[in-house]
Amino acid sequence: REPRAVRALRAEQRGWEATRERVCRARSRGATGARWGVARASCYAQLAVRRARELDARRARVAAS
Repeated sequence: REPRAVRALRAEQRGWEATRERVCRARSRGATGARWGVARASCYAQLAVRRARELDARRARVAAS
């Protein structure tokens, strides 16, 4: 069985993924045809970079404690 912290992080990540979907759909709503994919991919990339920074900062705090 996984540690509680791992289960919590998995649940948090699933929530983040759902939020990412809602945000990126809203941001790409005006794009039509093949352009919706470009807009959505750009949004995914931006949010992934932000999430990676959040997780890295958390990892650094845990490592320092």
